Amino acid sequence: PAPPAGGSVRVAGIGALDVSWTDPPDADVSGILLHYDSDASGPVYTGQGALEGISPLRAEPARRSVRISGLPSCLPHFIALTAMLSEEGETRRE
Repeated sequence: PAPPAGGSVRVAGIGALDVSWTDPPDADVSGILLHYDSDASGPVYTGQGALEGISPLRAEPARRSVRISGLPSCLPHFIALTAMLSEEGETRRE
């Protein structure tokens, strides 16, 4: 599928980020995966510590936003979004 488009990240308080996107037009998208990490941009995103769980976090289709909380506030955070197909795999947008 096409990757999620128009991704944006906004600080939502101490240790929290709001991440939003536009879903790809593919009808067979089964979810959006939000990958996060604090050591570097680029695969592999092995983020841990968010109250919502370890990377990647899954969002259902049409949700279009996720809040990540419980992150260390003194580190940079890197985010990537991928779209999952029902059966095939995922595409990446950083």
